[in-house]
Amino acid sequence: LTRKGVLKDVNFDLHKGEIVVIFGLEGQGQRALVRAIFGVFPVDSGEVYLEGKKIQINSPKDAIRAGIGFLSDDRKIEGLAFCRSMLENISMSSLKRRQALGFIKRKEEKEMINTQVKELNIRAASIEQEVQFLSGGNQQKVIIAKWLLANPKVIIFNGPTIGIDVGTKIEIYHHLRELADEGKCILIVSSDMLEVIGISDRVLVMFEGKITAEITEEKVSEEGIMAAATATKNLK
Repeated sequence: LTRKGVLKDVNFDLHKGEIVVIFGLEGQGQRALVRAIFGVFPVDSGEVYLEGKKIQINSPKDAIRAGIGFLSDDRKIEGLAFCRSMLENISMSSLKRRQALGFIKRKEEKEMINTQVKELNIRAASIEQEVQFLSGGNQQKVIIAKWLLANPKVIIFNGPTIGIDVGTKIEIYHHLRELADEGKCILIVSSDMLEVIGISDRVLVMFEGKITAEITEEKVSEEGIMAAATATKNLK
């Protein structure tokens, strides 16, 4: 993928059952990259393939239809409808799955959402509670639940644990690994070094719009990641 001044011939692959983390200092193109994959950020050239087939992504709708989910780093603006209930937020990305002649199967919907709430340990008075009254960690879990109901093949997390407490971070890490073990492809953008090292199967490091290093799990280290992130290895 290429976008003049932002992305420079970025090329990588992602496998089922794998957690790949993209790391970079702020403004190195990592945010633009994942938003381009989801159809939010236009590119000048490049192709995306899913399960060996080229897919055309011109909008988030195209990405969702192809089987890609996306959790934004700004959940208040792009992740949630704050004045709506948990039920409405969790169900919004998968309404077509529970429709009959244009009507929503409400009983089925509530059962599926209650299952997600239980599995993700979302703490709320009820599924009718507005998400604006939930903690940051529970809001993030609501977004995860929303995408799990849509059953995507690839899930992109741009900053999966921004602004949440340590306990909830650990819960989310466990859920990410469970999703990978179920065969999902997990792509994460993170600037938290402990997070990068702790949950990645591979790390892709970006600098000035390029991937400057691909580091496998057994070779992941803070020194190696930072060297690639600042291009210091090229100065030696």
